Amino acid sequence: MRLQQLEPDSSTYNKSIVQRLKGQLNVAALEQSFNELMRRHEVLRTTFTMVDGQLLQRITPATNLQKIAASHGF
Repeated sequence: MRLQQLEPDSSTYNKSIVQRLKGQLNVAALEQSFNELMRRHEVLRTTFTMVDGQLLQRITPATNLQKIAASHGF
């Protein structure tokens, strides 16, 4: 059972926000910050799948945004 199956009408696991930035964006610093967040926080790399009727937690190895983007064709 996936987490959203426990509460199908809840947006608890799908919160979104929009942030508008003004001025010059230092893309390298932003990328480095996201990479460090992903490295430090396993919860951002955690997925759940069903295996033989049981919920299985999987934590993927830390990677960087460029590798993630490339694997999705960006």
